[in-house]
Amino acid sequence: AANRQKRLSFVSGRRRALLEAMRDVDFEQLRASGVLEGVERLVVAEHHALFASVLGEPWSPPVAYRWIRYESPDPIGALLAAGDRLDALWREHRVGLQERMQLYGAAEEGELDRLEEVLASL
Repeated sequence: AANRQKRLSFVSGRRRALLEAMRDVDFEQLRASGVLEGVERLVVAEHHALFASVLGEPWSPPVAYRWIRYESPDPIGALLAAGDRLDALWREHRVGLQERMQLYGAAEEGELDRLEEVLASL
């Protein structure tokens, strides 16, 4: 369990670092490159993994976007805050952590690799 928690922290830290780096790039470049949409997809997928799979709550993309508060004029800040809230909730629901890493961990790491490369090229 401790290893899974460390892996989640590593992945969450990578996502946070990517979002922080995105603040230094022109917003239109982020949109056109697909980096913003890619990170958004990661956060929405993690929301689904936690809320639908672990907590058993009704889920849909609009529910996730409302929870993320994506209508914010600062979408990067909204994604950062959502990631922090997800991390805190995962710490409360450690039983679901194994399922999260099995269903989502490897895919997220691969997508983060791709997004980091795209961002570095901007």
